[in-house]
Amino acid sequence: MADIQDAMNTVKEKAGAVYEKLDNAKDIAKLSLQVKQANMEMNKLYRRIGEIAYKKQIAIDSDVNELYASVDDLRAQVLAYKTKITELRKEKRCPGCGKNLPRSFTFCPACGAKQESEEEAAEKAILSAIPGKENA
Repeated sequence: MADIQDAMNTVKEKAGAVYEKLDNAKDIAKLSLQVKQANMEMNKLYRRIGEIAYKKQIAIDSDVNELYASVDDLRAQVLAYKTKITELRKEKRCPGCGKNLPRSFTFCPACGAKQESEEEAAEKAILSAIPGKENA
């Protein structure tokens, strides 16, 4: 009988240890999630700080100025990619808000800006290719 009692006590101890480990694992998972969420929020704030500094072109040192130049290059690349996507989709970009819309639209449904007709856009492209006629 003593062996059964010892076995029961051992099982209770092991079960208690398992329960404690599970409870700790649950707490660790919750805390880890809170750490991850706080880090994500900090990254959003860091990004926002960076965007504000970039828009104001705050010159801290030459390293930051190089980063500004890199951002400018990447923004130009993104614009070129978006322009190519717009062309492949046979759409046009609204000059008012930047949204893509079908070429047949006269007004942008997002911002209401009047859109150039395809003929106006083609004429403008031709004139801009002629030296001295860029702003005609």
